Amino acid sequence: MSTRGTYYIEKNLCYNHHDNYPVGAAFHIVDVIKATGGTSFFDFIRGMKTLSPATSIYDGPAEFHYKIENGHIECFSIPWDEDKLVLVSKGPIEDWVNNEIKNNWDRLAEPSDNINDYLLVKIDNTFITKTQAYEKGVKNFREQVKWLESGSIGNADFQRAFKYLKVSGRLYEEFKNTYLEIYSPYLAKRYKHENTELFDSYAL
Repeated sequence: MSTRGTYYIEKNLCYNHHDNYPVGAAFHIVDVIKATGGTSFFDFIRGMKTLSPATSIYDGPAEFHYKIENGHIECFSIPWDEDKLVLVSKGPIEDWVNNEIKNNWDRLAEPSDNINDYLLVKIDNTFITKTQAYEKGVKNFREQVKWLESGSIGNADFQRAFKYLKVSGRLYEEFKNTYLEIYSPYLAKRYKHENTELFDSYAL
């Protein structure tokens, strides 16, 4: 049986027919973020293909209702055959989604699944998964190393790399140690700094 739900997103009311119990909604939101990087109404229209316009928060009849606005979410249950909202939970989107997924992971996950593909982090007002953060961090790190090997003395990609690697939860210490041992001293020498303190700070 479908778990019907309605969503109020930036003053737009929508209906979705399947999997709208809280952890199902959490996975819907992750799908939207993976596809678009955001949680605006237009992001939901682009990333949640089964969403359609609604005329009432009780359409369906809905069993859950979600209000998503300004980076926060409120989850309401709707008692059977009643036009009434009961607050279940609320919080910043990334915290709410992560709590739902962590609390239900053992029950829902397949052996091949990686929880980091679904856990969210927020960087510069943009949501990404921990896996996406790791991939971006590694890409920035490798691109910066490539630029240094070609003779460039730029270092902005190292700063970006560690911003992502710190929140990804994967191999941060390994990249940090390599950077502090090799690239921070290299940059200090190239920029004629007396010590590596400034460049060390990118990774700390």
